[in-house]
Amino acid sequence: MLPGAHTLVLREQNLSLLSQRAIFWHEEKTLIVADVHLGKAQTFQRAGIAVPAHSFQHDLARLTELVVMTEAERLLVLGDFVHHRSGLTAGVMGDIQNWCESLGTELIVVLGNHDKPNRELLARLPLTLCEPAWQRGPFIFVHDDLPGAELFRFLGHVHPVVNLPHMRLPVFALYRDYCVLPAFSFFTGGAPVKREHAQIFVALDEAGIIMPLPGISR
Repeated sequence: MLPGAHTLVLREQNLSLLSQRAIFWHEEKTLIVADVHLGKAQTFQRAGIAVPAHSFQHDLARLTELVVMTEAERLLVLGDFVHHRSGLTAGVMGDIQNWCESLGTELIVVLGNHDKPNRELLARLPLTLCEPAWQRGPFIFVHDDLPGAELFRFLGHVHPVVNLPHMRLPVFALYRDYCVLPAFSFFTGGAPVKREHAQIFVALDEAGIIMPLPGISR
């Protein structure tokens, strides 16, 4: 059992929701995240917006810590691994290259809308690109949804959050046929989830716990 995790049994598979905005699929030893948006801070800086430049290095360090903690044999990114071409400087790409080479586990990226214009750059990295989805066992993994798919789906793209008094928190939104992951990067916006339509799990990273919120029963 992983500290602070909330483990779900879906399609006879064990999946732990982690407070660090990730899922660990135990049977496949696979760590799953969405919307890392590497290079976003650099994109904003080039537009004249003052933001910290080191946020992407922090996100890479967080990913490494999760791979080590879970002993994952595979890291699966559900799209938007990178953000925008303008932020993918030679320095940023060099740091990403070095991180990929040092990761020590298989890395798969399902192409998201931000990744597709940067396909050529991503293809130079030691990782596997998939489009439009990656399928394994009873699940299909995508960036945006694939309506009509028969398998249970995991996706990102919308950055789900809940608005509580004086705060907005990232969440996992679990529906009957799919689950939406929160954005892994802290440097993102979010789309509020209607709590009556989904089972909600708040990712309290600093506290190291997952907190279920009242929603529909399953």
